[in-house]
Amino acid sequence: MNTEQLKELNLELLTERQKDAVLMALEGKSQTEIGKLMGVTKQNVSALIKKAIERNSRSKTKECPKHHTGKRRSISPSPSPRRRNYDDYKIKDFSVLSPREREVISLKVEGLTHRQISDRLGISTNCIGVLLQRARGKLDGTYHDGLRLDINRKRREYVLKNPEKEKESRKKSYRKNREKRIEDMREYNKQYYQKHRIEILHKKKDMRFKSEEKS
Repeated sequence: MNTEQLKELNLELLTERQKDAVLMALEGKSQTEIGKLMGVTKQNVSALIKKAIERNSRSKTKECPKHHTGKRRSISPSPSPRRRNYDDYKIKDFSVLSPREREVISLKVEGLTHRQISDRLGISTNCIGVLLQRARGKLDGTYHDGLRLDINRKRREYVLKNPEKEKESRKKSYRKNREKRIEDMREYNKQYYQKHRIEILHKKKDMRFKSEEKS
């Protein structure tokens, strides 16, 4: 791994994953160590760094075309879409987030990378990614929908893998619900009787009296 080549990279042009891989490589970590921290294989780390270098090379080519004459025109890179997206969260209400989610997205809004947040909070970059995903979902109002879809998908997968267990579970659930309904009905009847006790007793007395008259 050519460290000098990595030092020349413009990190603003990279994706978050590429940036994390490059920063850890500059810290002197091996691709195996980086892979463990990011939860990917050594080959994935190598591919991320390779793509980071290629992305910078393409950017330099655009800045200085072959047929361009005169002074080289410097083009400042525009902020990455990810960065712009996080700027939008500055005006959001973070009170809907958990303390950890609030902490992570606040640092992200300040401009810190996954790796920098990881070093500051002492949690893995993968964990940070998950926390940011949840935070964005809650702030955008899509978290619960996504969560429900994910739960439904896992439920369907479980049913397909364990049809007998699912059948037995449904039986138990039905029995439990039936017992609950009966118990609720008894409680309702009891409360109704206590509330209308005098009226019910009068009705019973009238019915008994009418029955005696007929006989």
